[in-house]
Amino acid sequence: MTNISFRDSELEVLLFHFISLIFFLIYFSRWIPTKKHRHFMADFRKSTVFTLIDIVSGVTFLTLLIVSSSLIISPRGHLSALAHENQSLQMFGEVEAIEPKNYIWPVDYGYEDDFAAFIQVDKAIYFSPSAQGLKTGDTISFSCYSNSHYITNIAVVSTSSADTNYSTVKWHCALARFGILLSGSYLFVRLFFVAGREAEQKREEMQKQMFPFINTSPQNRIRKNSRK
Repeated sequence: MTNISFRDSELEVLLFHFISLIFFLIYFSRWIPTKKHRHFMADFRKSTVFTLIDIVSGVTFLTLLIVSSSLIISPRGHLSALAHENQSLQMFGEVEAIEPKNYIWPVDYGYEDDFAAFIQVDKAIYFSPSAQGLKTGDTISFSCYSNSHYITNIAVVSTSSADTNYSTVKWHCALARFGILLSGSYLFVRLFFVAGREAEQKREEMQKQMFPFINTSPQNRIRKNSRK
């Protein structure tokens, strides 16, 4: 796996985050106050429950989206450290610790397992897109980039007697993933509902402009015409 492959995998997830943010901004842009209207207060008076749910869902979704993006671009050997290509180095050492890298929204690096991990070897910390089958005490041979400490290839030379340490997603990350899905899905459905409602209102307004007497009884039409 090359340095560019790491960057492309992470940028793909960040792109989805950016698209989600655009939908988020479009949805809540209707509450921007103008000189004549205060749309938020109008929505709040019309439907207090849905407005409060919108606020809670919006805050939850935006917070988790920011945290998820921060985990990907954090300076600990990730996207920010991939600015320059470096020659791959062949390393050898003993695994001292394995710490799962818990993304809220997982990055698919193209391996069977859906997690990545920080691996400590001889007091140095490296990032591996896959740690499946590794355990503390294993002696490994691996290739990495010196600047970013990204492991591109890893092989176990000798195994230890310790239990296998499979990295798993922590419960709070799984809960956050569920939260971003639930709140995002709600906002996405509400966006189309609100857009449809506003489109219907505009259609009715245009219809009234074109046919001003469409909802007026025949008697009132005659009276209005006689006054003219």
